[in-house]
Amino acid sequence: MKPTRTAGVLCIVALAACGGHQLEDLERYVAELEVGAGPPLAPLPEFARPAPVAYLAGSGHSPFEPLAFGADPSAQHRAGGVALDLSRAKQPLEAFSASALVMVGTIAQDAVRWGLVVDADGRVHKVRAGDYLGRDHGRVQRVGEAAIEFVEILPDGGGGWRQRNRRLALAAAVN
Repeated sequence: MKPTRTAGVLCIVALAACGGHQLEDLERYVAELEVGAGPPLAPLPEFARPAPVAYLAGSGHSPFEPLAFGADPSAQHRAGGVALDLSRAKQPLEAFSASALVMVGTIAQDAVRWGLVVDADGRVHKVRAGDYLGRDHGRVQRVGEAAIEFVEILPDGGGGWRQRNRRLALAAAVN
């Protein structure tokens, strides 16, 4: 016989061997699963569709703009003594959330203490009082031996701003 004919005959023999009553154990397993299946599930509840709302452009507040209550977010805004300057240049650590920053040490140079901060990408940065860090306009107030104290400026929900004091504590040494 030719090799292709031999392969064809072997395939037919192999397929013939797969038939028959060799699936009894699988059929028994499926029958056991069907017996222990439990009660059928209840159908999903029907949900009421919300009524459609027609929006006429120019007739009211845009649904894509926040309620600002007269605030101008592009300018420096004062409310309750808190100032925010959105026109200043951003510093590198403002690209990261404050929770993603880790204080790893301090250094002193000409009577100025600098804090060493590692960002989420693993880069080390020096910060001192007056520098900015975090996404919420955090400004460093003091660099201590064990922590960096800073103040964040957050929206108050009414078009103004409020302050929140935060600390970036020195991370424990990892060996």
